[in-house]
Amino acid sequence: MSGRHAPPRAGHLGRGKVLALLSAILVALTLLMPAPEQTEASWTDGELAGATLVATTVPAPHITSCTASNVLLLGPRIILTWTVPNNAYAGSDIEVYGNKDVAGLLNGIGLLSGASTTGPSNGVYTTTYSGGLLGSLLGSSAFYVGMEGVAPASGWKSKLSYVTATIPALLGSGTCSVTVNG
Repeated sequence: MSGRHAPPRAGHLGRGKVLALLSAILVALTLLMPAPEQTEASWTDGELAGATLVATTVPAPHITSCTASNVLLLGPRIILTWTVPNNAYAGSDIEVYGNKDVAGLLNGIGLLSGASTTGPSNGVYTTTYSGGLLGSLLGSSAFYVGMEGVAPASGWKSKLSYVTATIPALLGSGTCSVTVNG
């Protein structure tokens, strides 16, 4: 081979010339196409809309009475009677907490054993909270029992209603008072 290129064949265009010709045809077609038609679509509208947002408040259980006692080997018992304002939820939609620390109770931490609720009887529920044997051994200290109503449709909770109960060391009745009532 000599290093010389073969002369182009007659009637044959080079690759670069073909690309340039195609580009020119595309530009010409783009310029010759008609402009898009206008539509009636719009991003503005002269109509106004309004709404009112109403937030509901879940009423707290209304504690009507409280008794506190210490029963041998069964431990402290706190009995609450309460009602649901305006029948806002069922008695089964109550969360009950018991604690020896009011700060823990206010944070929804229940450390003592459970509660059982009966009712309603003429609209009044009764919740019995048992502290268990450990609570009986600790004796003569304050217990806090609180409850919140829970709206079944939304899961929203009421304010906490709670009582402070002082339990005797061994046997007998203590004191019990409603500290906060929703």
